[in-house]
Amino acid sequence: MTTSPYGYRVRIGSQFGTGGTSPISAVYARRVLLNNLCHYADVFGQVRAAWSSSPRVGLPYLTTTTGSKSANTPYPIWSTTFPIALRASLASYKLRVRIAGASSDGVTAVRFRAVLAPATSLGRVVASAVDSVFLTATTTSATGAWLTGASQGSGAYTTMIALTESEVTDALTMTSTPADVAGAGRAVAQCLVTLAVYGQTANTVSTPRLHGVYAAEWVGA
Repeated sequence: MTTSPYGYRVRIGSQFGTGGTSPISAVYARRVLLNNLCHYADVFGQVRAAWSSSPRVGLPYLTTTTGSKSANTPYPIWSTTFPIALRASLASYKLRVRIAGASSDGVTAVRFRAVLAPATSLGRVVASAVDSVFLTATTTSATGAWLTGASQGSGAYTTMIALTESEVTDALTMTSTPADVAGAGRAVAQCLVTLAVYGQTANTVSTPRLHGVYAAEWVGA
């Protein structure tokens, strides 16, 4: 859950701090600064995926491993599993996702889809994914780049995905963690999810090339 006292960003009133005749309370200032620092730490601090290709070590990109491709059919390229934070209501935090990619021939449109799902049921969610659990990005460029603007829809940088309530229930699992420095174990509930990136092409001539994936938890609404 959020660590900021108010659970959201607090704006300082325009009447405060505009001059010597408009003093601001030290208690008020401290409360606002503390709250906003905690809020932005929550917003930007939980990076769950930060992968990029490494040309210097012979890994310029990842692509589908399936030998025989069918046009407009998604194939897996990349995935990672992690515990996602939950709100007090058990709704999951949203993920702000960005994808870097390219088309092998620089002409044919390729599409990348990042899907968020319970770690044990990815295939089922991919087959029946709803808008809230996936993000798509398209490109025709042969140059690997972070896909923004129209390639990710009108939302672009603000596009976020999250688990539905039923998916959170499916993803909850009990894991053991040390309860203190003595190492005594205690069972805790975690929401384990998988973020997977799929690629598809408009024809079988080109292939999607994945150059990077970035995902960070977002506390805001």
